[in-house]
Amino acid sequence: MFGLNLIIIILFFPASFGLLWQSFSLNNLSAQLISFAFFLFSLEQARMAVIDLKPCIFSKNCFQSTVFIKFYLVIITTLIIELFGFYLALFSLGWGAIFVLISQFWFNCFAPVKIRETENITIQDYPFTDKIIILAADTIALILMSLWLINIFPLIISISILALTLIFCFVKYRNHRTKSKAIFSN
Repeated sequence: MFGLNLIIIILFFPASFGLLWQSFSLNNLSAQLISFAFFLFSLEQARMAVIDLKPCIFSKNCFQSTVFIKFYLVIITTLIIELFGFYLALFSLGWGAIFVLISQFWFNCFAPVKIRETENITIQDYPFTDKIIILAADTIALILMSLWLINIFPLIISISILALTLIFCFVKYRNHRTKSKAIFSN
């Protein structure tokens, strides 16, 4: 487990730190906001990489099932596209963000199962009907970043992207925090 965490930290840390640095050092407010939004998102994606890879790496029978093999391949390709996007964002913020969003669209389209983080990690089927809202959000974010990239209302779009990122984190961790409070109160 420690080895997996260390590998993910080594892979994500330079890009995350670079995005954080850009969010304070760029001269353009809209670029600073986009950079900060993707810094927060990089932290979340590093955490999710560990959670998604854990069942595949530590399960003895993971590679005996074609569903898990497909899931593992989707995770690996998502991580490659995602890391490419985060590192590209250090040189071309808009194009890097587009690649990160494409990686999310890819994952949400093709992941056959969903990992739920509870007391123990649980694996659930992930039918396409459950993915529609998430794919719509991915599409909206991709459209907004494309508009930002071609300089259409960049400040409004960057505020929207940051707001979407903060709302995503708030909703996700509000539910997670409520569950962990219930665990500790028992």
